[in-house]
Amino acid sequence: MMELDTLGDFGLSWLEASGPHADIVLSTRVRLARNLQGHAFSPRIQDEDRLRILASVQRAAEKGMLLRDGVSVDVGSLEPLSRQVLLERHLVS
Repeated sequence: MMELDTLGDFGLSWLEASGPHADIVLSTRVRLARNLQGHAFSPRIQDEDRLRILASVQRAAEKGMLLRDGVSVDVGSLEPLSRQVLLERHLVS
């Protein structure tokens, strides 16, 4: 499991706000908020199905070029302070 203090090792040096263009910020977010075919909508889904969907999405991400080297974090296993930092930096929602 990844700890929050290792995030700097995954291309997040822009969070340091240093360099000649530190005053310029480009922030983007992606939110997966659609139903997946064959699965119940999120509020109605069972834990077992959530785990199957998570595994399926992770496999798909690993196959794609853009997310192959991405990082998956089990936010539920993080300390509350670590979760808060991720929320404040808009790295999770």
